[in-house]
Amino acid sequence: MEFDMKKEIHLLMESKDKRKILSKILAGYELPVLVKIAAVFDIMIFRSDKYPKTDLEFMLKVVLRERKRRINAKFQWKDETRKRFLLVNDQLYEACVKGWQEALETAAALEVRIKREDSFLKDYEITVNINAYPKINGDRDDVVTDYFAVKGLNNIASISHCHYETIVLSADNESFPKLCIDKTTNWNGEYFNGEFDNDYICYAIHRLLDSHMWSFQDILSIRRIWIDVEATHQHFSDIPKGK
Repeated sequence: MEFDMKKEIHLLMESKDKRKILSKILAGYELPVLVKIAAVFDIMIFRSDKYPKTDLEFMLKVVLRERKRRINAKFQWKDETRKRFLLVNDQLYEACVKGWQEALETAAALEVRIKREDSFLKDYEITVNINAYPKINGDRDDVVTDYFAVKGLNNIASISHCHYETIVLSADNESFPKLCIDKTTNWNGEYFNGEFDNDYICYAIHRLLDSHMWSFQDILSIRRIWIDVEATHQHFSDIPKGK
């Protein structure tokens, strides 16, 4: 019997608020079908007027959460997977360090402009986004891969003019970027059942596993890490109150 995607999407949307029915429907799909359905939901979020965007986003997360649960349920650590996982972990940590260093250098240059009373620049916002691209198997895997990359580690660190001195100059800094790059905080406890008790696991790995979609196998399959440091230059002016 040919798979009717429109029918299945309608069935899933109708069962959105019926947990037992929805779980039963999802259990009937093979993993490649879950990927295909996830891709359709992702596309529909931007192109469909039939269903509310929030409902489509919710269902996309539900499908990917089911995929993650099923993959992790069968996953077993081996020497080669441990080695690969630590390699990806180290690469993600280095990406965080590089992204944060670039953010600091950019902020320092903008601070100079502000101190010189630049005619435009009065404030700024700098964010570090890291896109990690896994290998997703299934139809329309390119769509789902891009979704994983974009949603994985956006805004993993940020800095602005009003927080510059606190973040950069404070010795007892407890700011968000410290979680990203400070090795005194080890994220090897949750999710691993003691597998990495003697290893350092970075915050980026924790962020991925804390999401609704990234499985252990997805992290192992990461083949490219892309760093974006985005700076928003800001100006404002106040209008005096009228008489």
